[in-house]
Amino acid sequence: MTRVVIVGAGYVGLTLGVAAATVGHDVKFVDTNVEIVKKLNSRQATFYERGLQEALDKHFGVTGPIAFHTVANLMSNADQTKTVFVVSLGTPIGKDQTADLTPIINVVDELAQWMGTNDLLVLRSTVAVGTSRKLLDTIDGLEHISFCPERTIEGKALEELFTLPQVISGNSDQAHPRQSLFGSIASDIVEASTLETAELIKLASNTFRDLNFAFANLLALIANKHEVNVNELIHHANFRYDRNVIANARSGGWPMLRKGCIFLAQSYDGPEARLLLEGRHLNENILGKAVNFCKERSRG
Repeated sequence: MTRVVIVGAGYVGLTLGVAAATVGHDVKFVDTNVEIVKKLNSRQATFYERGLQEALDKHFGVTGPIAFHTVANLMSNADQTKTVFVVSLGTPIGKDQTADLTPIINVVDELAQWMGTNDLLVLRSTVAVGTSRKLLDTIDGLEHISFCPERTIEGKALEELFTLPQVISGNSDQAHPRQSLFGSIASDIVEASTLETAELIKLASNTFRDLNFAFANLLALIANKHEVNVNELIHHANFRYDRNVIANARSGGWPMLRKGCIFLAQSYDGPEARLLLEGRHLNENILGKAVNFCKERSRG
């Protein structure tokens, strides 16, 4: 059993923490949201996810807090047990369309003050390439860091945490949580050779899906111009033809894919990166185009 501290008890953090508790780890949560802390300490799920409430009831004791407002509140009374700290904060995008890493930097800087030489920091957030290395190089006291991207889909997270391969990379042997955390949860571990490789795997996966939606949405625009049913087009193009993986056209794709596309584009300063942003732009504007199309049809 390992002590696991999840910093950021939103969707990503809470589902991972529950999965870790399911296999026997001692899990605690830290979140600045007062309502989230209150509900978790009452063993109440803060959002709906299949099996989440049942797992909270079954795998977390009924006495004592499991969630805290600050790291200091939790760690001030903690013993010297080896700890895996998991950072699962959001990474907002600023007005200049770059990632605002301030919340993550501040949290990791605070965690480093409590970390012993055997403790491990796991970065679970979606970040720009080079973020893990930057944290390691600039924050005193941080010795072992892993980047392990979240890859689940809403509604199936507790299932997929156990069935999907987990991508992991770290700066040292100590930083591969195969034995201490993810190795006890995931069905398979994919060990990326560098922190940057693991970060790019996350961004590549999100951006591929985003561009696939963009292509499908572009097909919808073209099909409408020629009075073709785009769903029929995509279905027949994909049918028993494994080389095609055209997504179904959908309004805007998935908004959570936005950061992956933007961060990946920022990782390459050549003009070719505009392709990624054009696809994202199409997804963000497709709903307006669809509304205008319907209005024109109604006038006709």
